Amino acid sequence: MPDGTIYDGLWDMGLPKGLGVCSYPDGSTYEGEWAEGVPAGHGLKKLKDGTTYQGNWIDGKAKGYGMKRLANGTLFEGNWDESRFLSGKC
Repeated sequence: MPDGTIYDGLWDMGLPKGLGVCSYPDGSTYEGEWAEGVPAGHGLKKLKDGTTYQGNWIDGKAKGYGMKRLANGTLFEGNWDESRFLSGKC
């Protein structure tokens, strides 16, 4: 894409849909399910600093059950909404 984003996977009507891998210009990646051009379903996002989130996505945001491990090793496991940790364990 013009901004340097690279997507490899399934497409539908010009948008990522189904399984795919995306590498972003900031060094982050997302591998998993897509719908209407955004992460939706199960997937793994890795940030350049080593932080990862694996779990459910809806409309491009972490929602439902997931696990986020920070670069320093801290693990948040539980329920997420709008990519915010709601409840669970740390």
